[in-house]
Amino acid sequence: MSETAAVFDGSLPGFLTVVHAWYYGAAGSAEKLRPADVVSEEFYQPMLDVDYAFIETDEAKAEKVQKGILTKISGQAWDSVYKVYLAAEPDRFMDLLRYLVLGFKCGPSVDDQEALDYVLRVHRLARYVGGEAHLLSGFVRFAETATGVYYADIGPVNHVLPILAEHFLERLRGQPWIIHDVKRKLAAIYDGQSNYAFAETPHGARFEYAPGETDTQRLWQSFFDTIAIEQRKNKKLQRQHLPMRYRRYMTEFKEIKGHSANKSLAAPTE
Repeated sequence: MSETAAVFDGSLPGFLTVVHAWYYGAAGSAEKLRPADVVSEEFYQPMLDVDYAFIETDEAKAEKVQKGILTKISGQAWDSVYKVYLAAEPDRFMDLLRYLVLGFKCGPSVDDQEALDYVLRVHRLARYVGGEAHLLSGFVRFAETATGVYYADIGPVNHVLPILAEHFLERLRGQPWIIHDVKRKLAAIYDGQSNYAFAETPHGARFEYAPGETDTQRLWQSFFDTIAIEQRKNKKLQRQHLPMRYRRYMTEFKEIKGHSANKSLAAPTE
């Protein structure tokens, strides 16, 4: 007998619609969905021994599931769902579904069930995403552009851009900024007045630094080097607190060439 895999569009409402189908059936079917796997369309690869159920995103059903998580499980559970959704691991959604099914049975105590591998994995992924977002909230380096917009590029493992956008919306309210995830070719754009929005970044797009920005970056590098105490350097400990993958986007470690005022938005080569 073939197993069934639920395929959704990769959005959070899409996943929550899959959860709704577990309890009430997919659209056009009264039969409850019992998938052996849950797959985002991005990673969908047909297999001969698997039946695929394509779940169309329904915002109303997704909202109903979200409210159910908040009222019947906990706010902490919703925070975990959101962060695991932002994780980079493609095979996370079935574990997340199982976590929620258990949560709707036992309520907030679901988070005490770490003897179950899928609960433990949900917690691990949520901590990983939250930890990376926390690190990057301190590692993001903005540069002023010629239009007065602050620009910062990042290259996180997980899709933490939405968390960072919320963070800087509170801390730089009134100041237009762009945070650019170069790996995903996606930017959070805030105009300084309303809310932020996400936009794909076209390949080869460029911006111009504000006059004096390059000198400011050099001054910061000089300060960074000056305050370092040679006898207290501990590269192993530094790598633990500041992983190498983040340094290419930080002013302290960038190579600033000449006084060029242009910068490409294209992702750096690995």
